[in-house]
Amino acid sequence: MMLQGMKTNRLRPRFRQLADKRGVKKMHISQLSGVPYQTVQNYYNSGEDLKGLRLSTLYAFLRGIGYSDREILDLRLGDLFDIVVSDAE
Repeated sequence: MMLQGMKTNRLRPRFRQLADKRGVKKMHISQLSGVPYQTVQNYYNSGEDLKGLRLSTLYAFLRGIGYSDREILDLRLGDLFDIVVSDAE
């Protein structure tokens, strides 16, 4: 549901950057996390097109990258996503 007059900015996931920072490959993330490879691939390539994600999958993805529970709790929303400003008003 869009609110009248609100901009349609979107969140762009930073999952590829998070994995690259840790030096973890997609197949390895899938094997460690139990997240299907196709889902990992979708997260990597989603850009602004990611329509939604399950928190349980996000958690498993982050664990597969090598984040501890404490590190996950310390992440900020800005660590996981960028805001993409929409040109349309």
